[in-house]
Amino acid sequence: MKSVFTVAHRGSFDEFMELYQVGDEKRVRWGKSLFIEAISNNDPAQRYPMCEFLLDRDCVVDAGTKDGTNPFHVLLAQHERDIPQDVALCRRPIERGVPIGQPDSHGCIPLVHLISTQEYSDEELTPLYDLYFEAQDPGFDAQPRDSNDTVYEVARRWPHRHALADRIAAYRADRCGEHTEERS
Repeated sequence: MKSVFTVAHRGSFDEFMELYQVGDEKRVRWGKSLFIEAISNNDPAQRYPMCEFLLDRDCVVDAGTKDGTNPFHVLLAQHERDIPQDVALCRRPIERGVPIGQPDSHGCIPLVHLISTQEYSDEELTPLYDLYFEAQDPGFDAQPRDSNDTVYEVARRWPHRHALADRIAAYRADRCGEHTEERS
């Protein structure tokens, strides 16, 4: 018999609805919430309605994985996406206090997944980037473990991410200026 967790991860929304029982949205299995399983679904046509359904029921959103992966790491690592739906989906956990700039145990913030994708241009990804620039702590100073590079340096290395790197540099320069002025 399939579990609601397995179907959320790999099944269809219809299969999910057949198995879902009130209260499942609060369950955590092996350290992962049902929401993490739904956001892991590779098929956007199934992922979005499952996630919206769970969010509408005040699901557990902050139970990621043992390595510190949160919903944003999972969603932004997906290859198939609908950017406006990703933005709308990201906003809901952000509103509930899940930090978009939180590094995992490897020191990577979810933005790194967007940096390495070659399917989308900086221009196309700007609405997702905007979520980071709106965050109190976007995680730009995080350093991936076993690397001396910041997120800025990672972005700068990718030729198709120079616009993002320039934007991070400007953001950091503005922040440094704010701190300098405060100390004066």
